[in-house]
Amino acid sequence: MPKTDAPGLNEREQNARQALQEVEFDFQLGNLDEKEYRSLRTRYMNRALVEMKNRHQREKELDEEIEAELLKLKAAASQDTANSEEDSDARA
Repeated sequence: MPKTDAPGLNEREQNARQALQEVEFDFQLGNLDEKEYRSLRTRYMNRALVEMKNRHQREKELDEEIEAELLKLKAAASQDTANSEEDSDARA
C-alpha cells in the first residue's frame, strides 16, 4: 500500500480529497463559476466516496482474516491445553 500523509488513506482517495479542497478554494477565490464548481465538486466527491468504500471493504476483509486466524490460534491453544492435561493425567 502506498505511503500517505493521513493514516488509512490510499493515494487515489487522498488525491480525490485534495482535488476537492482545491475546487473549494478555487470557487471561493472566484476562479470557478457555480456550474463548474458543482460539476467538479460532484466528480471529486464521487471519487473520494468510491475510494472510501474500497478502503472500508479492504479493512473488513482484513478484519475477517484476523478473526479467522484468532479462531485457529484459540482452537490450537485449547487443543494444546487438553493434550497437556491428558499427559499430566497419564503420568499421575
